[in-house]
Amino acid sequence: MKFLYTLSFLIFSLNSIAQTTEEKPVDATTEKATTFNQEEYEMELTKLRHLYAKMINSESYIKQLETGKEFMIKTNMSMEEMEYFFFPKKETEILDWIKNNLEKTDFQSYETAEIQLKYFIDSDKKIALENKEFLELQSVFIEKYGKEKMLKIYLDSLYD
Repeated sequence: MKFLYTLSFLIFSLNSIAQTTEEKPVDATTEKATTFNQEEYEMELTKLRHLYAKMINSESYIKQLETGKEFMIKTNMSMEEMEYFFFPKKETEILDWIKNNLEKTDFQSYETAEIQLKYFIDSDKKIALENKEFLELQSVFIEKYGKEKMLKIYLDSLYD
């Protein structure tokens, strides 16, 4: 269960951080090339892995992970509800749900939940600022090589 919460939170966190980068729609004319410069790809991949490892091992990120996990556990939401509310993050809807289901949660009050969610969202913004280079390189990397290659970096980090 702990792994499931951690994985869910990792996806939520990465999704919310990725929202700070601009994403262009992919259509037939912008599909990723199936061939690319392997040496350039490997250099960019190595740099991304380094920056990603730096981010997820930072004090800010670890604190946010703990805070987010605690918040999600206190909501007592089902996985389906978490996916709906947190992927992508819907702050107003989360707070409305808590207000209407406070007795189902482990929050002492609506105000406590509101403060904890605000702290989490603010720390999310802080992480984005602290990791601007990673986010910019991530955006370029996804543009060049596709989301699947980036997802591999995220998943590989779960087993490092």
